[in-house]
Amino acid sequence: MIVIGTDTHKNTHTVSAVFAGTGQLAGELTAPARKAGFSELLDWSRELDAERIWAIEDCRHVSLEREITALVKAQAPELLELAGCGSLTAAKLLAETAGVGRFASDAKLARIAGVAPIPASSGKRDRHRVDRGGNRQLNCALHRIAVTQGRVHPPARDYLARKQAEGKSRMEALRCLKRHLARTVWQALRNAESRAPNGRPPQSNQSPNLRPVTGLALT
Repeated sequence: MIVIGTDTHKNTHTVSAVFAGTGQLAGELTAPARKAGFSELLDWSRELDAERIWAIEDCRHVSLEREITALVKAQAPELLELAGCGSLTAAKLLAETAGVGRFASDAKLARIAGVAPIPASSGKRDRHRVDRGGNRQLNCALHRIAVTQGRVHPPARDYLARKQAEGKSRMEALRCLKRHLARTVWQALRNAESRAPNGRPPQSNQSPNLRPVTGLALT
């Protein structure tokens, strides 16, 4: 898998691709910010690797969300079945984990993501403090899912309410939810891997319908 960072400007887009597992540079390209340039970037990226994640910084000119969604569906559609996990968040999880086989258990993933509980009890108060270490991009992705679930997913709302009734603050309750989400994400990725351990996402011969958007970002 490669991760493609995109620096967008009014007249040109410059992209750099690195291998997700090693961080080694795979290539760079600058193309005009026009339809022909978008096609050039897509064709170039497809020659590098069949598995691609686009990291788009402050994207105001072009949306590659459709291609990202297609790649996520091909590699780990189980993530999209998780309430509150959209295609960009799922892509972020895939890119940052870089293969669930790296994590022997959900506890390992939770520790790397900085969502494993750190005891901070005092007297009769049983509390856990925030872990400020770990992969903050993974942590941010899990946090987005937790916050979204806390608004729209009834089981998550009930879970947060129970934790707050136990005396936890809202943020402490969200940390507990994020730990559960790390387990759910780990299992979803394991299921995807066991379903197609050597699978490769299909490549489309057509460019996605590129359209101007505001505020799309995968950072």
